[in-house]
Amino acid sequence: MIRIDPWGSKQYDYEKLYQFGIEDFKNEWKDLPSPPFFFRRGIVFGHRDFHRIKDAIKKKKP
Repeated sequence: MIRIDPWGSKQYDYEKLYQFGIEDFKNEWKDLPSPPFFFRRGIVFGHRDFHRIKDAIKKKKP
């Protein structure tokens, strides 16, 4: 993905992020009760330990 703004452009290497332990986020949000729009639109591309947060949401724990 290339980021373009008035001051320049930058390309991000997502594969390097995955090497550092970031996990793909494609299907993690699909079974949430009401997922936020940034999950549905693919703005969030990776996560670390989101399964813990998802379990807490499902069990209605803080």
